[in-house]
Amino acid sequence: MIDPISSSQPPKRDLSAIKSQLQAWGINASDSELKVFNNIDSPTKFYRIIGQAERDLLIRGTTITGQRYSDNTLLDITTNPSYGRISREQKYLVTFNESSRFRVANIEQEGEVVVHDVNQDEYYLKNGYSMSDVKSLVPIT
Repeated sequence: MIDPISSSQPPKRDLSAIKSQLQAWGINASDSELKVFNNIDSPTKFYRIIGQAERDLLIRGTTITGQRYSDNTLLDITTNPSYGRISREQKYLVTFNESSRFRVANIEQEGEVVVHDVNQDEYYLKNGYSMSDVKSLVPIT
């Protein structure tokens, strides 16, 4: 997100470099698609909704890693603190610290957040997280 108080705007990425990299990956994008991609503000605040078991592990100092994928590296996170698509009886909202680690990975600079579905506020976090990544952990009532 662009800070409205700040006078500096993030630099725009070089469209030709983006197009070349996408083509190298076998993805063809039109110039208009690239312009849309280039103008998307990357979110900087992420959340995760967890159940009691993950909360307990986190508080005990365990690094939480993904369990749905074979390499155990991706966790579901969201930009919406009111995200309602999680079915757990006891829910807790994890708010992550804002740091370089919690930036959306793009072609030029690797963060550890990967876009899953922007329309649903869904992202993946690579490489797990621990209490040192957590700004707050509160029950959802």
